Amino acid sequence: MMVSESALVLLYVCVLAIKVCNVSTEACTLFGFGESPNGIFLFFLFFALTVLLVQMSAYAVILLHGFARANAVKRIRLRDGEPLVLSFVRGHDYHLFLSHVWSTGQDSNATIKRQLQLLLDDVRVFLDVDDLKDIGDLEKYIERTDVIQIFLSKGYFGSRNCLREVSATLEKGRPYIFVQEIDAAKGGGSLEALKLELTDVDQRRRLFDGRSATHWYRIQEFQVVSLLEIVKGMLQHSPMYRDKPELPLYVPDSLLDKSLRFSTLVVLYASPNNPRAASAAEEMEMAYDRVGVTQTPPRTATPSARRLSRQLTRRLRPAVLSVDEVQISTVPNAAPGAGHSAADARPTHFLLYLNQDTFLQPVGDALTTEVGAALDSGFPIVMVHENDPARQGCEFGTFFEITPQGLINKGLFRPLAIAFMSGEAHRKVSCALLAKKLGATAVEGGQVSSRLRSVSKSMSRSTSRRSSRQRTSSSASAATSGSRGMAVETASSS
Repeated sequence: MMVSESALVLLYVCVLAIKVCNVSTEACTLFGFGESPNGIFLFFLFFALTVLLVQMSAYAVILLHGFARANAVKRIRLRDGEPLVLSFVRGHDYHLFLSHVWSTGQDSNATIKRQLQLLLDDVRVFLDVDDLKDIGDLEKYIERTDVIQIFLSKGYFGSRNCLREVSATLEKGRPYIFVQEIDAAKGGGSLEALKLELTDVDQRRRLFDGRSATHWYRIQEFQVVSLLEIVKGMLQHSPMYRDKPELPLYVPDSLLDKSLRFSTLVVLYASPNNPRAASAAEEMEMAYDRVGVTQTPPRTATPSARRLSRQLTRRLRPAVLSVDEVQISTVPNAAPGAGHSAADARPTHFLLYLNQDTFLQPVGDALTTEVGAALDSGFPIVMVHENDPARQGCEFGTFFEITPQGLINKGLFRPLAIAFMSGEAHRKVSCALLAKKLGATAVEGGQVSSRLRSVSKSMSRSTSRRSSRQRTSSSASAATSGSRGMAVETASSS
């Protein structure tokens, strides 16, 4: 844009100067261009070319810097600082063989190969469309590869060539890993359903043998985690790293490599009318300081909605989280659990947890009333879309069928919902994405240990609960002593 604007300005000035010279020869001579406008034209042409060359050079430097920076951060590294070395088993030509069915796995496996080549120097990945010369040599390619990746998607075990690759993998004793397509629209499904497509029961038992699968996602932040798991499975069978049970791999500047913190207090309202919302809120509370959970409705809720929530909270105890059991730090850099309780702070956000039970009866009407009141008042709503089938996760399209139309018309689904995925590492990414949406920012100084933080907050909560029980017990004892004293006094008086 700047180049085109500069060119237009120069063209305008040049034309203006030429017209001045045509009108007045003296003016042209005065500015040193001679008696003819040709001098002006040559001057401005040289000047314009110089400016253009300088600007294009600057853009080239910026692009090269950006490309170098992108390549610098998109490399998998070891946390101990040692260089990551790729090596072949003797006589092998490939580090990884991508076994997949074309109908539901071609695009994903092309992406996997392309991303691995960006993340790892000198990695050699076999992909049929790039490397297969003769379909009759499939078994030879399997034999000359360190690790086989079996991409599980619908139709995989119905492919004759895929079954050849599976048989060769088992017969030749090649190490293998599973990657599972999750998106049903792309041929994904549950691991159990995909297993059953292999009709040979004995081969199914030998192949799976209790193994888990890496989930494949298309959202970039989750995809990085999947690629890290693929690389770890590949390296653990390489000559260089096969004797190392743990490989602390990471991608610099990725979401899991950042330490996210909140500068202000965040209190999530988890409605008792929203099934499993409290559990999702607790995940955030355990993962981050200055995050608390309450089931006290926000002030914007209607009186009837607040009364209903309080009634349900009392009825569901101890299944739901007690407000008094949540401790929130309000002092900068204070230890988790220090400060005030969630009962002392109003909710800052309405956490709407979306799974297959959301908005269903017997509490669906009450949740609809609460969400509608929040939308009408402009109270912040953050939505979490559960994808884990074990937590009643479902496809997002389901919510357009079960959500009351009035809420949809009010724009409930205009903001994007944060996807909560299954798997420990993917779940951490989900929490990090939600934290960023709630206002958390990256802090310089490296990654904070989630495990230590979780242990600290868990100990803090246990201490808080013990203190609460002690206070309750002390109050009860005092009340009992007081009543006894009154009884003695009454007896003496009579």
